[in-house]
Amino acid sequence: MPTQVNEHGVVEPASKTTFSRLLERLSNPDSVAEDGASAAAAGTGQAGQAPDASAVGVQDVPARISRRNHPLIVALQAGHVDASESERGVVVTLRDVVFEFGSDEMTFGARRKMRRISEIIDREAKGRGISVEGHTDAIGPSDYNQALSERRAAAVASQLLLNGVPEALTSSSGYGELRPTAPNTFDDGSDNPAGRARNRRVEIVIQN
Repeated sequence: MPTQVNEHGVVEPASKTTFSRLLERLSNPDSVAEDGASAAAAGTGQAGQAPDASAVGVQDVPARISRRNHPLIVALQAGHVDASESERGVVVTLRDVVFEFGSDEMTFGARRKMRRISEIIDREAKGRGISVEGHTDAIGPSDYNQALSERRAAAVASQLLLNGVPEALTSSSGYGELRPTAPNTFDDGSDNPAGRARNRRVEIVIQN
């Protein structure tokens, strides 16, 4: 026999009217549809309107991107590669020690590292755009630094292509001394070798 719980929390036989009403609602598709519409209205504030952005996960996009990037970052760092996450994507930083002094010629060890980076990109970030960006310190003429940054970025991009990264997904550009990450000099104007060393770099941005 069907039962129901009364207002005192006691289980008792359901009245015929209550049970009949339940059967009627379950057998009536329109009734079920109305319940669904009511639930939708509760979730959106008003039936027929689009749900709030938070309800469809728009606000969770950064978290989902971070979860996607995590295996890539772990793989790169396990390969002794300087990798971090930014709002643009995963940034691989190559310091100027990968180049011969004042040159865009990559060392043998740097070319080996590029093979490793390319393999990880192919495995963990297939199909994602790659932006290679060259940077220098502020020593020397700015036009020389600009040209050197462009050549070094192009050299890194070429190594990616040689190791199987699609050309259609890869671009390179140089910014010379325009985007330092550390001061080139101290407040008193004296040289800051450690800061300049941080600024001489090529960044591989694996885009989100």
